[in-house]
Amino acid sequence: DEYSRLSRNASLGVHGYALIFSIVSRQSFDMIALVNDSLLNTLGDAPDVPRVLVGSMADLSEERQVTHA
Repeated sequence: DEYSRLSRNASLGVHGYALIFSIVSRQSFDMIALVNDSLLNTLGDAPDVPRVLVGSMADLSEERQVTHA
């Protein structure tokens, strides 16, 4: 799948990552764990690059499928 591998070149000079999921999609939240693992594998010797987890679509809270991270 398109998120299974991240390019080492794409991470050069990066100071941090925002991992964004939709609160109305449990699948998007579950995918973040895979993206984070791939990111850590790509970073190799620099695993301390800051990452922030962001839940989007807060305006659709009545359709929320993810209640906490």
